[in-house]
Amino acid sequence: MSPPAAPRSALLGDILGAVNAAASSFATAVALSTLVFAPLGREWLPSALVACVLAASLGGLIAAIFSSTAVSVSAPRAAISIVIAALVATVHRELPELPAQAIIALAGITVLTAGLLQVVGAGLRLGQLVRFVPFPVIAGFTHGIALTLALVYLPLLLGVAEVPRLAMPRWGSFAPAAALVGAATLAALFAFARWTPRLPGVFLGLASGVALAKALELLVPGIDLGGLLSTRMPENFVLPTAEWSVVPQALRDPSAPRYLLSFAVAIAAIASIDALVGAMAVETRYGLRSRPDRDLFAQGMANVFCGAAGAVGISYGAAQVTAARSAGATGRLASILCALLIPGIAIASALAVDSVPVSVLGAIMVYLARRLADPWGFALWRTALGPEGRRDRTVRLTLMVYLVVALSIVLLDIVAALAVGMAVSAILFVRTMNQHLVRGMQSGASVRSRRLYPHAIHERLEQLMGSVAMVELQGPLFFGTADRIVAEVGKLPKGVRYVVLDLRRVQALDATASLVIGRLRARMKAEGREIVLSGRPPGLAAGDASLPPIFADRDRAAEWVEDQLLAEEGIDVTSGELPAESFASFIGASAAERPVLARYTQVLDLAARDAVFRFGDASNQLYFLLSGRVTIQYEAATGSIRVVTLLPGNVFGHIAFIDGQPRSADALCDVPSRVLVLDRDALTRMLAEEPGLAALLHAMAARDIAGRLRATDRIVREMI
Repeated sequence: MSPPAAPRSALLGDILGAVNAAASSFATAVALSTLVFAPLGREWLPSALVACVLAASLGGLIAAIFSSTAVSVSAPRAAISIVIAALVATVHRELPELPAQAIIALAGITVLTAGLLQVVGAGLRLGQLVRFVPFPVIAGFTHGIALTLALVYLPLLLGVAEVPRLAMPRWGSFAPAAALVGAATLAALFAFARWTPRLPGVFLGLASGVALAKALELLVPGIDLGGLLSTRMPENFVLPTAEWSVVPQALRDPSAPRYLLSFAVAIAAIASIDALVGAMAVETRYGLRSRPDRDLFAQGMANVFCGAAGAVGISYGAAQVTAARSAGATGRLASILCALLIPGIAIASALAVDSVPVSVLGAIMVYLARRLADPWGFALWRTALGPEGRRDRTVRLTLMVYLVVALSIVLLDIVAALAVGMAVSAILFVRTMNQHLVRGMQSGASVRSRRLYPHAIHERLEQLMGSVAMVELQGPLFFGTADRIVAEVGKLPKGVRYVVLDLRRVQALDATASLVIGRLRARMKAEGREIVLSGRPPGLAAGDASLPPIFADRDRAAEWVEDQLLAEEGIDVTSGELPAESFASFIGASAAERPVLARYTQVLDLAARDAVFRFGDASNQLYFLLSGRVTIQYEAATGSIRVVTLLPGNVFGHIAFIDGQPRSADALCDVPSRVLVLDRDALTRMLAEEPGLAALLHAMAARDIAGRLRATDRIVREMI
């Protein structure tokens, strides 16, 4: 059963969109043909023209078939063409014995290799990595290419050069008519972009420039229009694919494979970034959703076929996709039809005109250079030169990366610029991470656990905690930031004997950081000091004996430090038992009232892990811990979370006891414990029989609740 026919409006939109995109792709291919093989001389421009048109047609067809989005147009791009021109220039300069056919064949093999690298990258799911390329690098990259194109093609536009190259113009050969045609073409390009955005402005600009040149030739016979690009092949022309016999000669020199591989990597990286960034721009404009890995595979397969056919490399053309969609294209038919129409447009153009003035092509390339310049870069300049930018260090560093990449493209080459940009970004990233590694630092009494001690021990700990510091870290802890820990610990006063490194906000920790921490611990132990870790970030080898003691959170780490300090003082908080009468002293009862209070309470003995109460239980009792240790905790998705650990001499359960609400947490005995219990019925009798004693009890509860609120406030501050 045949599929249903597409609606007439959708089919018409795809056809019009294909024509629009094909015209735009052809015009761009003609302009770029002046660049790719330019180092070999003017006689190789026809080969370059065929290579670019073939790439736009064959590569565009393959990419359209495999693309993840329906409307996808791929064609030669300025960035890739500059890399290919750089490869041709390098090989031509370093291996002068190679004939031009061998250099072109080597360029084809390089494009094929780049395509294979893209396919492998897609298989490794590297398509998403483009989102991690720093935007200043991308913006500097595109602006550097734009500046290079402007410097190279302005002489062609003005009629003082016939082949694009970065050199001083030959003003003695200035042709006013060529400059007039070039300037008029440039003006037409900007006018078409402004007034007819739905039409292929580049093609219309090309047609306008050629038409003006032909009109001048008719009006002024013999007028000098500068250099011309012939659209008709010479009699002795051969396709690049017919010269594969020279490939062994091209690869015979030991340096040729090195050039091939390095430029293949550059083409693969640049084509991938260019394609995926362009696709993201189209996604944003039209509300689409693409699959980066599949699109990377599509571009790779297209470049494999292009390289095998002797064509130049291609990439996703956001401008061509916009042209197609502006004309109504919505289906894959538009992309496929676009690729099939390009050879027809090329043949028709060759039959209509025998040559194109290079000043027209120079105008097109200057126009494309302006289109390449991202508005973000200009906005960055305005911000950096303003008063706020001069004060903002981040803006200055961003501008530095942007300028380094842009100038590297102009002064060095694209391969070096890409490496320089990523290296500078990596250095600045490490430096920034280093500056923000330490989130905060606490010392003294502010470094306390959630364990409640008797009043006398609490006061002594307040004094002892002056020798403790807690350093809170954040972000990844790796080879570039690990030494910052040593520097921060080195800044602490000599009286600090215990250092807690809080790692709960550290997302990852590598082997270098673990080694640095282990060495820091060894040095501190030699000085009679100790370091402990709280939190277990990914990468922390907990079984490494060289590492300090590791605790699940800062609360447990602080508790361990408190135990060490109390042990040094000879204070054992786990032994001993308070008499039942101590509860009366705790609430402030007089000696005469103490035996009276005993009539209303009872003593309960519990084993380790016994529950004093559970979450949701009725709150009919108030408790006073006489011996042992009780932890108040609640269950969360990540496990049990300790609220507080109580030592003898502390009251608990009184908040729910007062408001009558169910228990909000569990109370578990860590060790065998003894608790004094006052139930609600006994309190009711006390209110009737001993109102003064009941008042003391309520006053104690109010004071203790106030203290707990302060402790809770500290816990919340730790979590922020």
